[in-house]
Amino acid sequence: MLDIDHSEDYKQRWPVAQMAGLIQSPSFNDKPPTPLKILNAAGLRDLSFIFFTGWLFTSILNRSKDLIQVSLLPFGSNRESSVLVLYDPTTHLASPSRAISELFDSDYFVCPLDRSGGKDLSETQRHLCPVVNKLRYNLAHARPDRSVDGLKEPHKTQYCCESKKVKLWEYLHDTILAAPEVYGPMVGGHCYPIRLPFSFLEKYLTGIEPKNLDLGKLLEETLLWYAMEKSGVVMGFAHAQPNVPIVFNEIDLMLYEPGPDLKNVKEPPAGTWEAYLKKHAVCLMEFTIGHHAEVAKGTPAQLKGDAGSGKDVPKNKLMNFYAMRSFGFRLTHGNYFTVLNESSLAPPTVRTLDNTEGFDYRCLSKECGDDIGQLVLNHPDAPVPWEQIEKWHSHLIQMVIEASGLFRSKI
Repeated sequence: MLDIDHSEDYKQRWPVAQMAGLIQSPSFNDKPPTPLKILNAAGLRDLSFIFFTGWLFTSILNRSKDLIQVSLLPFGSNRESSVLVLYDPTTHLASPSRAISELFDSDYFVCPLDRSGGKDLSETQRHLCPVVNKLRYNLAHARPDRSVDGLKEPHKTQYCCESKKVKLWEYLHDTILAAPEVYGPMVGGHCYPIRLPFSFLEKYLTGIEPKNLDLGKLLEETLLWYAMEKSGVVMGFAHAQPNVPIVFNEIDLMLYEPGPDLKNVKEPPAGTWEAYLKKHAVCLMEFTIGHHAEVAKGTPAQLKGDAGSGKDVPKNKLMNFYAMRSFGFRLTHGNYFTVLNESSLAPPTVRTLDNTEGFDYRCLSKECGDDIGQLVLNHPDAPVPWEQIEKWHSHLIQMVIEASGLFRSKI
C-alpha cells in the first residue's frame, strides 16, 4: 500500500480512548475484519465538541491577538466530569488558567480543606475560602447591567467546610450543570458541562503542548472515528502524508480500503503501482475554518483585513485528489469541508471545487443557514447559545458520516 506517515500523538491517544471505553479498535485478524465501533456515543460527542468549540472560536477570534481562551475544569468531588469554559483573558472576573493560558486548570475548585491533610481549618481560613469567595465575586460582577435578584448564591463558607465540600458540589450541580447559560460567568466565562472524567481528558492529551494546541487536528481525529465506523474501513489515518510512490501534501483524514490485499499491503515492486492499486480504494477528507485574504500586501482595504483575492489554499486539496486518482485506484473519493463561506476564493477555484467529479465540497455555514463567522466574532458581546454551537457540531459530524457512507456504497 502507500507508505503513509501519520501523527505520533494520535497513535498515543488511540489506546487511551479505547481503554476509556469510547471506541473499540478494528481487528485485522477477524474473518471478515471487524471495523471500528463507537462504544460511548455521548462521551465521544463531548470529546469532539470540546475540540470543535475550541477550534471554532480560537481560529476565528484569535487571528491577530488572543481575544478568547479555552479551558477545562474538573467537576465533582471525585472529578468525575468536567466543564469547558470560553473566556476573555482580560476579563475582570476570576477566570480559569488566567495567568498561564493553558488548556487545563485542575486547581480551580481546590480550597484549603483539600490541602489541610484532614486538619481542622481556622475561622480565618474558612472565612477567606478562595473557592466560595471567587464564586461569589464572579456572581456579583458577571451581570453589571442586570439585577442579580433570583440567582442562587453559594452556601456560607462555614457550611461548605462543615459538609466537607458536599454543599459546594450540590450548589454547583444546581447552577452550572442545570443552567450553564445563566451561571457560566461564575467560573469566569461561557461554560458547558462535559460528561467525561477530568482525569481521562488529562491523560488523553498527554504529550500535547498546553500552549501550542492544534485543536483542529484533535477534532479531526474524533471525526475519523465516525468515518471509520460508518465506512466499515479498518484502516484510517489522521494527518496523513503518503510518501510513496510520490510525496503528497498532508491529508487531514484518510480512509484506506485495500480490498483482498488486506493481509499483503506491502509496497509493490517499482513500476507496478498502477496495477497494484487498482484493487484499492481511498477516501480523503479535508477540513478548514476558511481561508482569508492576505493583509501584508495589496489594496488599502486589504491592508485593513477586508476580504480580497485571498490564498487559494484549496489547490493543495485538489492536487492531492487528482494525484491519487492518477494512480488508478479502484475508487478515489475526495471531500472538502469548510465552516465559513469561501467568499475570498478565486472564481476558477470555486468552479473547480464545485464541479470536480468524485470530489465533494460542502460549507457548514451555508448548510446550517447561519453566518457562523459573524456570530463568533460577536460572541464577546452576544454569546452564541450552546444549543447553536451543538447544532453546528452535529451537522459537521453528519457531513462526515454521509461522506463515509457514500464511500462505502461505492466500494
